[in-house]
Amino acid sequence: YLHGRGHRVVLHRICQYREHMMSSVVERETAFQREAQKLGMTVHPVIVRDENIHFTKEEVSLLRSEKAPTVAVCWSDNSARATLTHCANAGLRVPDDLAVAGSDGLR
Repeated sequence: YLHGRGHRVVLHRICQYREHMMSSVVERETAFQREAQKLGMTVHPVIVRDENIHFTKEEVSLLRSEKAPTVAVCWSDNSARATLTHCANAGLRVPDDLAVAGSDGLR
């Protein structure tokens, strides 16, 4: 879907608590990265703490780079919600500057 919408460079926000992750979270991450690679997308995985209210230094560097990500794929819908807060704090417009997607179907 993201590739079809024109996204080619992705910020992939991955949960820092990997040792406690449910297998479905790991499977979603792996499947996304595999399919993105098949489509020739550039994926920048970044391990994050969603409870922080600002992007990490690594994310800020990526978002300011010449080939900045156009979409953030988040490890969960709660992570996507946190990413929206990060965007607001950084002055980024969603989805104009950065589209945001979660991946666990939280209602």
